[in-house]
Amino acid sequence: MRLFLLRHAEAAPGVPDAGRPLTDRGKAQVAKMARALDWSCLDAVKSIEHSGLVRARQTAELLAAEVPLRKPLAIRAAIRPTDDPRLFAMELASSRDDRLIVGHNPHLSRLAGLLLGRGQGEVALVLKKAAFLALERAKSASKESPMGHWSLLWLIPQGRLAEPHPSP
Repeated sequence: MRLFLLRHAEAAPGVPDAGRPLTDRGKAQVAKMARALDWSCLDAVKSIEHSGLVRARQTAELLAAEVPLRKPLAIRAAIRPTDDPRLFAMELASSRDDRLIVGHNPHLSRLAGLLLGRGQGEVALVLKKAAFLALERAKSASKESPMGHWSLLWLIPQGRLAEPHPSP
């Protein structure tokens, strides 16, 4: 099983927090990512799951519009910024399907840190806005490791994306 985590792009400041939309820069971040990456790794993903907060929903919508994924969008509970990542990590322990989650910090960073820590604590991981990472479960959950054993496949920070070369 592979787990793809995408932190939402840059959002405007303001309150209420749940209603903060993407900025023009945030929209450009998603478009740049859509053009720069090979999305075939997501072929087995069934949907683009997001928190439902405006900035995550907009990131998911823009990604779906820009990339030929042909995946439906789905609001996912328990992935808001302050939700306990252990609950979602335990759900993932019994999941077999590849998943793409568009969410928030500190939830996504803590979730990835928990999975990479193999139940021995959290690995420190920083996900800046529009960062994208992939984890793979190398070993299923067990009594000793209730979340399974996960490996980091890659982490792509937004600032490291190159502009694609124009077609001839």
